[in-house]
Amino acid sequence: MQAHGDRWNSHFTLSKESFQQLTSQTVMDTKKITDKAERKKLKREARRKRPPKPKRTDPRGSHKPKVKKKGPGTPPRR
Repeated sequence: MQAHGDRWNSHFTLSKESFQQLTSQTVMDTKKITDKAERKKLKREARRKRPPKPKRTDPRGSHKPKVKKKGPGTPPRR
């Protein structure tokens, strides 16, 4: 029988190339910079250089599971 962590990791595995591509688009690597102010400055510059995010195609929270209302006298979300 597999442990829960093994099942979780097997569903969400990325190849090395796709992981590098994903991280290069989203976050700047600042592990080697020890000065906090310098690291913050570089991260802000990288954030400004990034293209803006696209507009949303559907409203925020539209994929959340909807909660059904219960009858009177009962707690609504239990």
